[in-house]
Amino acid sequence: MGQYFINQLQTELAARNLQDTFHLQQVRCMAACSRPCNVTLAAPDRLTFILSGLSTTESATELVEFCQQYTTYPGGRVPFKERSAVIRAASAFILPALPAPN
Repeated sequence: MGQYFINQLQTELAARNLQDTFHLQQVRCMAACSRPCNVTLAAPDRLTFILSGLSTTESATELVEFCQQYTTYPGGRVPFKERSAVIRAASAFILPALPAPN
């Protein structure tokens, strides 16, 4: 299912001309076996979102919409009310922004 999800995300990103903005990196394990599928969204000087329990067959559109919001809001601070129900339910952790490399 992981490759199917990656393919769906690539299609959705391309449909919004975001394919060069986001880098998808598949990993074998994020140590959350009880709540697959897991996604981390991180960038320098932006909040880090760790999402858990996403449907690999139904959440690609919502995830890419959230990615678009993430680039729009300063610091990646997408207001809770602006996130889709899927993203709100999947939000496991929100971490402070990583510093930009010097």
